[in-house]
Amino acid sequence: TTGAEYDTDRIFEVGLLKICGGEIGDQLHCLLRCGRNIPETVTKLTGISDEMIERKGIGEEEALDKIQEFIGDDLVIGYDVQIDMKFIQRLGERVGKQILITKVRDVLQLVRRKVDDLENYQLETVAAYFSLDISDAHGALTDCGLIYRIYLELNKL
Repeated sequence: TTGAEYDTDRIFEVGLLKICGGEIGDQLHCLLRCGRNIPETVTKLTGISDEMIERKGIGEEEALDKIQEFIGDDLVIGYDVQIDMKFIQRLGERVGKQILITKVRDVLQLVRRKVDDLENYQLETVAAYFSLDISDAHGALTDCGLIYRIYLELNKL
């Protein structure tokens, strides 16, 4: 997103993975022309620039349709997923569509229940706790894979 405020900031990158039989199957990745400039700090973090959005981005309505089609009625696993859901809800409001995501599991809540000796609950901190590689963190698809690996580690506890 362009920032942390779902009322004013926008989604500019979507990454979703579909897990089938414990393996990563299909994936959805798209950049969105969100009507906001990407802050320089976010570009440094993600590697995504306004120019990339202009060249490769799709419209918000098309992105929302792709998200809904990809998820269907599957379980969505995310990290602090309520924030993602709020951003998606606002996206739907802007394009006049409601997205229906009914099954959600928040990995952050699982971490808080199962791991209590962390300095904080940032994704990178949790990944380091489980000795997971975070060198490519902050790309949407990469973060999805990282969240899934954390989820698998939590299920071992």
